[in-house]
Amino acid sequence: YFMPVKVLAHERAYKEMSGYTENFKERVRNSFKREPEIQAQLNNIIIIPPHITFTQRATLLYGGRRIELIFVGGHTPATSIVWLPEEKVCFVGDIVWVDQHPYMAQGNTLEWLRALELIRNLGADYLVPGHGPVVGPEATYRVGEYIEFMRSRVR
Repeated sequence: YFMPVKVLAHERAYKEMSGYTENFKERVRNSFKREPEIQAQLNNIIIIPPHITFTQRATLLYGGRRIELIFVGGHTPATSIVWLPEEKVCFVGDIVWVDQHPYMAQGNTLEWLRALELIRNLGADYLVPGHGPVVGPEATYRVGEYIEFMRSRVR
């Protein structure tokens, strides 16, 4: 369910979503065969492409609050973060994983490492990851060390 709002996303997300067909929706449903309660929720899935896209950065003002959307790549080709500069809070999604192995199937590890550095340079006090509790910027080092370790093992 989407509220009646404009959907914003990186232009790469829009390009990817333009290829989503009924076949894609069926594959998603089938991927949850072992979880029928989730599969049932996907029966009436509606794909809503973004109304507005951005390339590198977009700045929004909402209720006097400055909200910055920043493309970082890394985890997926369209990964972006949301930065609230006045609050010093960054919603980092799946760029930072806490006490879990990061999902890296679509990852570009060099972009990912650059994204972690960019996040550190923002000066955030709090990072809100896609998985795990709210953490400080020091959590970026652990993920970066893991990615560096994995890169050293791949030949």
